[in-house]
Amino acid sequence: MSRNQWMIYGAYGYTGRRIAEEAVRRGHRPLLSGRSADKLTPVAERLGVDMAVLDLRDEDRLQSTLAEVRLVLNAAGPFIHTAHPIVQACLKTETNYLDVSGEAMVLEWILALDQQAQEREVAIIPGVGFNVLASDSLARYVTERLDSPTHLEIATWWTANGMSPGSTKTMIESFPSGTMARREGQLTRISARDGRRQQRFLDGVKTILPVTYGDLVTAYGTTNTPNITTYTALTEQAANAYLLLEPVFRHLFGAEFIRRLANKWVEITASRSEHHQPEPESSEVWALAQNEEGAEEQAWLETVESYLFTARAAVRSVEKLFSEHQVGALTPALAFGADFVLEIPGTKRFDRLEAF
Repeated sequence: MSRNQWMIYGAYGYTGRRIAEEAVRRGHRPLLSGRSADKLTPVAERLGVDMAVLDLRDEDRLQSTLAEVRLVLNAAGPFIHTAHPIVQACLKTETNYLDVSGEAMVLEWILALDQQAQEREVAIIPGVGFNVLASDSLARYVTERLDSPTHLEIATWWTANGMSPGSTKTMIESFPSGTMARREGQLTRISARDGRRQQRFLDGVKTILPVTYGDLVTAYGTTNTPNITTYTALTEQAANAYLLLEPVFRHLFGAEFIRRLANKWVEITASRSEHHQPEPESSEVWALAQNEEGAEEQAWLETVESYLFTARAAVRSVEKLFSEHQVGALTPALAFGADFVLEIPGTKRFDRLEAF
């Protein structure tokens, strides 16, 4: 195995498989890894690349494998279970780390490792999928156009044919924490119901509700804006259903054994086809920055379906990191800049929308 190789962990999951396919399409030959040989083997054989079966609890095996690659891309969520062992092993083996996490607490832990990453001269960049990279880039773009921004709002309208099993598990794990926002630099619980409002997107007005997104951590690290609220855009019916069920799920999933049962159910019922391709719909991000003087800047980002974007963005993030010398624990926008997102095929940015 050559030190020039890179590795995808979680390569047989829906997101990891899409990333692996995109990597091979672009001429890469990544090492594919995961804990199940039965699930990993057909993916590696179909793509014609090497594989390594890895149980993250086997520290020696994990470190010896990472010591042979320059970079690992973690695509195995929920990242609360996978990021810690892989990142710690990367620091020991001086291996660069990327992931596609959007989990706020995981992102906060990773970005706090900046000094260690600099000392080991490696780059640790979480969130290079749709959930963070797209919105983080737009957050940097709008805040850099404004003097001393104090407030930042980010709303996401994402399209996909349902959620991947990993994304569903992540949602289950995050429910007990409730809805969070950043207020004067601190993460604070807020009411999703009180934050409900209407917001215009490229394809019309949608209902937005506050949710706990990773941008509460990454956008804060990128822009240092003290007040940040993140929203998801929903149909009116979906918003009503969410507000009705959110307190129930928050209470229900507060029990660890219920979360375990729910995650097992997700695994059993996961039925995505290996060759499934989503409908060619667009996903959107809106960001608004304001300062104490009342000035504001906003922008919209339109891109492809969210899982397709993640596959393209993740592979291009690997390429970008290989072409540049980055060191430290960095957000995507700090590492690659506000305009890197425009290099992802199918992505456009708008400073204004046509009048109604």
